[in-house]
Amino acid sequence: MISFITPTTDKKQVERLKASLEALGMPFELIPIYGATSFFDAWRKGVAKAKGEYICFTHQDTQFIGFPDPAKYLKGKVGMIGTAGTTVLHKDQPWWFSQERYLGHILSGQIFHKGEKGNELSVFGPFSEVVSLDGVCLITTKKILEDVGIPDKDYATWDFYDHIISLEFIKKGYKLLTVPIVMVHDSKGGDKRPNFFTDMEKFKKEYLDKTWRL
Repeated sequence: MISFITPTTDKKQVERLKASLEALGMPFELIPIYGATSFFDAWRKGVAKAKGEYICFTHQDTQFIGFPDPAKYLKGKVGMIGTAGTTVLHKDQPWWFSQERYLGHILSGQIFHKGEKGNELSVFGPFSEVVSLDGVCLITTKKILEDVGIPDKDYATWDFYDHIISLEFIKKGYKLLTVPIVMVHDSKGGDKRPNFFTDMEKFKKEYLDKTWRL
């Protein structure tokens, strides 16, 4: 069984997410966490309740259309899989996505976004090993997560949490992969929270004293 965990503020979005998972016909549980102070906070509370062997951290404004068998990919040194990511991370561009990264062919994976004319597919690059996964979908096992641990940071509440957990997995010797998950995310990003930039500086100082590259 797969335990899907998401911080939650909107019950209707959670119901829509649950309906999409039910349509897949696979065993799952959805654990919405209300009142979380950060993604890490939601994850800790959700994992404590989770009954599944596999854990999927996601967002409430998502829908899943196709979900591959995690066991096919989570073997050997592969510790976490997701839908999109980057093969290079450095202090000059600490966020995983940018047009320069896209044009430089160092991004990986794909995702559908909700657009004015329906769902629009964003293809970032071939599925591959990456150094950071997008936090919209992070899949691992309970056992591996116990080995790595969920970080406890006083920053990165709603941004950079995915970069941090990705690098913590790599520091523990695990590999990260993008795989063909078919999902829709309502948000395309864009506007940044005021603390995005202060969090970014703290993230750069703690994690980007070197370039992470495959």
